[in-house]
Amino acid sequence: MTDLDLDDSWRRLEWVHELVDRIGPAVAAIDLQARKGALNFDTRVLGEFEHARYTLAGALEVPPDLGFVISDIAVNARSCLDMAITSIAAAYKLPIKNPQFPIENNIEVRQEDRTRQLMEALPADFRDVLTELQPNYNTPWGYVDRPVNWTALMIRAISNANKHRNLTPVTRTPGSRGMTLVDGLDVEMLSPADASPWPDDDATVLEVRYPIGAASDKQLAQMRPHRNVRLMIHQTGFKYDWLDLEFPVAASEFLDLTPKYVHHALTVFEQTHQHIQAPGSGFFRNFNKSL
Repeated sequence: MTDLDLDDSWRRLEWVHELVDRIGPAVAAIDLQARKGALNFDTRVLGEFEHARYTLAGALEVPPDLGFVISDIAVNARSCLDMAITSIAAAYKLPIKNPQFPIENNIEVRQEDRTRQLMEALPADFRDVLTELQPNYNTPWGYVDRPVNWTALMIRAISNANKHRNLTPVTRTPGSRGMTLVDGLDVEMLSPADASPWPDDDATVLEVRYPIGAASDKQLAQMRPHRNVRLMIHQTGFKYDWLDLEFPVAASEFLDLTPKYVHHALTVFEQTHQHIQAPGSGFFRNFNKSL
């Protein structure tokens, strides 16, 4: 019976957890301040409308080393997966050099020679595993705007970015969930794509517009935006097949999903190996996850 030793990957995953635990409280505190902190509002006229903008009253304090730790988490998570593939290649004596965990937009196309060589050399069950662990829109449990296993895209994008530059976490507003209106106040909530009298501002929580003179300062001060403001990881664009997806990633989401994805991958690798070595062992693999 062939042994598969993933101890190095599991130990590296413990380090990923330690890094997450190190910065998790700081990220949570920043998110709380962004959601609960005081807001300011100011107004400007643009064309036939007056605009009101709600912004965070105080600057969020982001620890200067946060970007480095986020990058370290991505790099170490990728290392966990790469070391696991190296161990699988050694256990099954695959004739390939420097194998790495593939994160492909469409693994069935296998545009990279290294991925093609790995998939051709692996046992069929492991080929199925790696295919199922890839980002994939063509599943019944995927999101409209994000593929299943999109955490793999986060790991790839952030670990690759770390090779070229230091990531800088910034506060961004992916969009307000709405607002609690004041009786008699009729305003239109704007999206980031709408024309605005202000330049882009990461501190903006919500912008609305209304006919000039239709809202008083007292009414505007009473309105309560429903905030969806979190600490975001800057400059993280993901490409998938023919789509060019540019959506921000919340730091809290990255910290939560990354160790879960790696843990899931390592567990499935071990289960698959056990199944290959003992086919009648009642093996069951559950990929019905969206990590």
